[in-house]
Amino acid sequence: MMKKDVVEIITQLREYITNDVFKDEGAFVRNIRVMKFNTELEWFNCALIGMRNFPSNRIVVNTLQGWDYVLGTDVSNKPLGKAPPVKLLKPVYDKDDNTLQFTLIDTYYIDQLEGFMNEKVNYVRESSIGRSIDKKENYEDIKRILKNGWQDIFIESYLKLFDFYYLSNKERRSFYKNLLKYVFGEELGIETPQTLSSLKVEKEHKITLYKQLHELISCFHIAFQSYIDELDDLQKEIGVLTIEQPRLRSDAYQMMEKMSKGVSLKEQEEEQSLPDESSQK
Repeated sequence: MMKKDVVEIITQLREYITNDVFKDEGAFVRNIRVMKFNTELEWFNCALIGMRNFPSNRIVVNTLQGWDYVLGTDVSNKPLGKAPPVKLLKPVYDKDDNTLQFTLIDTYYIDQLEGFMNEKVNYVRESSIGRSIDKKENYEDIKRILKNGWQDIFIESYLKLFDFYYLSNKERRSFYKNLLKYVFGEELGIETPQTLSSLKVEKEHKITLYKQLHELISCFHIAFQSYIDELDDLQKEIGVLTIEQPRLRSDAYQMMEKMSKGVSLKEQEEEQSLPDESSQK
């Protein structure tokens, strides 16, 4: 049986999502920013950070030991004064009862740390997709090869990976697309919508929708990393082809162009493996 304080936190969490997140745009934006910069966290812990009524730039928390590791300093990271911790849920497996329980752990924002404030440590939290782009040294070269509008095609192909997207009506699909453009527009190099499209959601479905948004945002960088890796491999293949191989070079460019239109390498390989109809006549 879960402890009383855990039950209270879960109750607060449920009420916050069903009553506040989708009602106030400021709260909604704060939550999707938390999801973007904490892709390793579960949906319920993102909501626990989001429900703390702080400005949208206070979105990253860690345990004291975690901050010691991240900052890599000898500074003693103690809570500043009476700074209240952000309580997060930690799943714990009870092997005796063969059940999954939850316990609470204390986490803090970086500006709640005594060492951070005294030493003025320079710390910038980068998003997961930002780190993926930074690691790809030739990202700008890859972008120049892609056709205009590749971002919309990529977002559409990404959304099609999720069953709930297929089962959604036109309004809900438009909401998902607009959300991804709002969250990742800067990284994709497209104009970010000024506002998020509103969506009427029944109270009993709000937690399900919150979980769906978390899945879309927290997994986006993985799909994007795979996409640019495939493009990078194709570009390298083009680079090693000599001028004596014009057909192969042309084929490689065609493959890259198809990828920019949403046709994956696997799909292209399957197309090539199909028998030629003309040869069967």
